[in-house]
Amino acid sequence: MKLGEKAVQQKPNNILSRKILCSIYSLAGRMDEARAHAKEIMRLNPKFSVDQVARTDPQKNQAVKKR
Repeated sequence: MKLGEKAVQQKPNNILSRKILCSIYSLAGRMDEARAHAKEIMRLNPKFSVDQVARTDPQKNQAVKKR
């Protein structure tokens, strides 16, 4: 988490860094922090879609992708 947090601190408008940190927080059960980053992602890109990310994600393992 430290590297993800540092990346967001250095470039707060970088959506990829926020997506990664949001995922990390979500998987760690830190939902309030995950939601805060999700909200910020939506502020930066109001057209952002989790469905679009899922369709373009190169992850082959469907269980990992669903998580």
